[in-house]
Amino acid sequence: ATLYGDFIQELDWMVGEVLATLEKQGVSNNTLVIFTSDNGAMLNLGGRNAIKAGHKINGDLLGFKFGVWEGGHRIPFIAKWPGKIQAGTVSNQLICNVDMLATFM
Repeated sequence: ATLYGDFIQELDWMVGEVLATLEKQGVSNNTLVIFTSDNGAMLNLGGRNAIKAGHKINGDLLGFKFGVWEGGHRIPFIAKWPGKIQAGTVSNQLICNVDMLATFM
């Protein structure tokens, strides 16, 4: 395992802990959970190592964080909201994370 793999495993565990806690508290069915990022992947040592290992850190998109290409700006946005968002739904809508705070307040 590499440091990158350790990070992915830790991230997976943390997300699982959040979802399990919502379930335990009885609020998972009426809670909107969003998993997102602020930018595309960064071409640092971890990014270079991931690429060498065959992982496409930005999929087929060109560029990285701090660049003008889509790979630096397109981000994951995964939402779970039982009864509101059907599982497996895919959207190509453009969003701006800045808008989310105003929307949720």
